[in-house]
Amino acid sequence: MRRDGIVELARRALTLLLLVIAAVQAFANLRAPSWISGALWAGLAVAVYLLIPRPTIPEDALRHEALPSTIMPDVLGFMLGVTFFALPLVIISEPWLEGVWQIPLMFALPGLFALAIHYIAAQYACSWVRLRRDGLVIANLWTVVDLPFEDIVKVTPIERRLPGWVGWALVLFGGFRGAGVALLHAGRVAHYLEFERKSGRAVRFSVDAFPDLRRVVAALKRASVPLDLEVA
Repeated sequence: MRRDGIVELARRALTLLLLVIAAVQAFANLRAPSWISGALWAGLAVAVYLLIPRPTIPEDALRHEALPSTIMPDVLGFMLGVTFFALPLVIISEPWLEGVWQIPLMFALPGLFALAIHYIAAQYACSWVRLRRDGLVIANLWTVVDLPFEDIVKVTPIERRLPGWVGWALVLFGGFRGAGVALLHAGRVAHYLEFERKSGRAVRFSVDAFPDLRRVVAALKRASVPLDLEVA
């Protein structure tokens, strides 16, 4: 994994951890909630998210739009993460529920969905494309790939959907908030371009919230790279 990928994942993990601590501090004792302590932890979480250095992106790189690709998913991930990780800790902190360890397990599955959302946001944060005369340079969370035009066999559009059980799990364990997320995102289709190489390996790049797709396609056409009709 690239250093940028590690930093972006750490940014979200630390922020979520601090927000969970903030929620627990504020609500664990419902009879005497510690609002000041919770606010301080929440402020620290915001500082961590904003102040950790962002990935270094080449000036001429083409990137996804930040609002739909990273900011909104992060906000949604934090909302779900705090709900599903902090709420069970607040519940079992009540004296009459002491020792009921099963409650956190009930919230674990939708909590993992929140982590998956953050992973996707980190992937977008690290993704970019550079157009060169002889090819493309494609970066993602894991690596940076130099992709000469002459090495591309074919470019094909790919669609991916979330498994159906994800929506049902959110409705079953997430209450009204989980049902709302399932309604908005469970049927979402993710769109990619798959670049098949002569070696048989493929490189994928997400084209959701990517405003410069036409520039990439135009560069591929000029280089006479075989394109699927849907791409062209």
